[in-house]
Amino acid sequence: MKKFIRCISVLLALTLVVTAFAACGKKDVAPSSTEPSTENVSMTAPQKDDTVTEVSAQRVSETVSKRPTNSDEAFHLFNSLIGSQQLRCTSVQQKIADGTIGVKNADTPTIDFADPKYASDPNEMKFKESFEQNDKNGVALSAVSTSDISKAAFSGNTLTLTLKEHTITGDMTKSTNSYFNAVDSARVKELVKNVEQGAGVSGVKIKATTHNLSNGKIVAEFNEDFTALTSVNVVFTQKVLAETTFTVFKIDANFTYNVTAEYK
Repeated sequence: MKKFIRCISVLLALTLVVTAFAACGKKDVAPSSTEPSTENVSMTAPQKDDTVTEVSAQRVSETVSKRPTNSDEAFHLFNSLIGSQQLRCTSVQQKIADGTIGVKNADTPTIDFADPKYASDPNEMKFKESFEQNDKNGVALSAVSTSDISKAAFSGNTLTLTLKEHTITGDMTKSTNSYFNAVDSARVKELVKNVEQGAGVSGVKIKATTHNLSNGKIVAEFNEDFTALTSVNVVFTQKVLAETTFTVFKIDANFTYNVTAEYK
């Protein structure tokens, strides 16, 4: 019996020792927090997507960078676009402001287009119109030489080139000195033929021609981003003197034209 009690006592003592060691081995554990941890978390606010804004700003910047800052830059841009872009001629008019045909140095010309009959009589009006042009067959535009310009002005999207006055003796082309759609030498021959038909004769010969070009302007419009031309208008005054002979007579034909041309 004593041995049994002793055994029970030993077992109880061992149990107490194991329990004491177990209690000492435990660590205090902080209760888990329900709040999210901020460790290693970036506090930077989410960024707005500025892609569209940046693209728009880039386009505005490109437009600004292409826009000429002065008339000289606008002129060079005009020439470069003329070379790469063919605008179509939509209208050409060569209208007679005044004109006379008659024997050289005579007091009174045989034909004077200032006579009211050329504005009222259908037959006379038709005869006058044979010396004019009104169609769409304009000469192609080409680069303008700086030597042909007396002034250049640039405002908004508009470039205005003022052409120098020129007097040409002899052969004349449709674009001499940047006067596009001028009355050329071939057209002068047609005018003389009209004189022959009006007088009912033949054999009139051209001895000399003189052309005076003045009041010339080229007005060009650029598109909004300055990558193309939207229109070009040309206006000027041309005086034509054709000195001719018929048998023993010397006949002068004098015409003053107002020329306009439109390109789009």
